[in-house]
Amino acid sequence: MNNALVRLQQRMPSHIKPDANIQSYDDLLALRRVDEKKQLEHFSQQRRDWVVRNSGMSDRFKNCTFDNYVAETDSQKKAVHYAQRYADTFQGRLTDGKGFMFIGEPGTGKNHLASAIANHIGRNFKTTLILTVSDLVGLIRQSWSKDNDLTESQVIKQIVSVDLLVIDEVGLQKGSEDEHLQLTKIIDKRLYSFKPTSIISNCKSVEEIKHYIGFRAYDRLKEGVLFTTHFNWDSYRGKDNAKA
Repeated sequence: MNNALVRLQQRMPSHIKPDANIQSYDDLLALRRVDEKKQLEHFSQQRRDWVVRNSGMSDRFKNCTFDNYVAETDSQKKAVHYAQRYADTFQGRLTDGKGFMFIGEPGTGKNHLASAIANHIGRNFKTTLILTVSDLVGLIRQSWSKDNDLTESQVIKQIVSVDLLVIDEVGLQKGSEDEHLQLTKIIDKRLYSFKPTSIISNCKSVEEIKHYIGFRAYDRLKEGVLFTTHFNWDSYRGKDNAKA
């Protein structure tokens, strides 16, 4: 038995018995490496869980993947392909700041694929924030209250800091001048920080999106869009294999 191990055992309290499989100092080091690997895996999983918990993602979408998206038609398979390729190459998106647009009727799987992207990049500890337009603008407006702990600049800084911002329900808001101003501010700051901003909308065209987010915000956004997918098929809702 290794002398170092003998000395270690001599220092151990009498009620502690060494593992019978440890016969040398190398065995002890190997055991330590296994323990460190387990600790690292546990810590990594905790970080992944934290990323998901703080993504703003609805519980119903937290298990969404590319594999469990039901793609039956060529158009649906193409949508999955582009979404997965985006997720697989996301590190490059942090150098060009390119996002995506998912446009189509409700229930066609836009949120499923956006959540699949978020879950995929989250495994590599990349952060996503998924917010409706109303919630996004509401966060900024709340900062104007004297009772709010965060200032407007601090709220905007937090929104700009996430790796991927997905703005949902574009077209369901009023499309007011104030909304246009706040969206332009966020999109502009993220664009110049090379942080991807993406859109999910039930609008029928990009022209309709332009109306709801404003010309200036749309003009900034189109600079930072890598691809647009039109979900122009029937809703999954009400079917046995329903997706959201």
